[in-house]
Amino acid sequence: MIITVVGTGNMGSSFVKRFTLAGHQVRVTGRDLNKAQALAAQFKGAQAVPAAVAAQGAQVIVLATAYGDVVSALSSLGDISGKVVIDITNPLYADYMSLTLGHSTSAAEEIANAFPAAHIVKAFNTTFAQVVAEGPAFAAGQVAPVFYAGDDVEAKAVVQTLIASTGRVFNMLMALLNKSELVTTASHTGRLLRDANTVRHS
Repeated sequence: MIITVVGTGNMGSSFVKRFTLAGHQVRVTGRDLNKAQALAAQFKGAQAVPAAVAAQGAQVIVLATAYGDVVSALSSLGDISGKVVIDITNPLYADYMSLTLGHSTSAAEEIANAFPAAHIVKAFNTTFAQVVAEGPAFAAGQVAPVFYAGDDVEAKAVVQTLIASTGRVFNMLMALLNKSELVTTASHTGRLLRDANTVRHS
């Protein structure tokens, strides 16, 4: 696949590493193109590109930014009509104790409302950066799962294929409009993030 990763922080870097190792063509972009170039230089199969052209020809866009930066990040890509966009964000308060959204609506729903011509799929928001980067294998033959949810059947199939290509098992939950289980899981993940203080979406 041709994958565009938006964001060069811990999560963005981890996706670039894992997807290139899986044989995908990866484009990486961010607010600082120099940082994107430095990241891409570390991995064969990765290329840094300006945001304005990053979505062109991409089969999947991975949104590896903070939730507060989503609108500006996606807007910087230009026309993303028909694109599959993976939302990995968790809209957490600064103390990581609870969600700013997720009770009557969710981050993915709000992104879908802001970009109705794109196909938004929620995934990887319960997966730590270290797990993305180092691979899914754990002790005793266990494999880290990836939960995902979305409204578009074809978009979810694309994301399922991408998840599988990294060696992970996948677990489709539901549509974006009925995803309380994933929201609850994200809330628990937020508490883990606060306690570990190791993973930040940027």
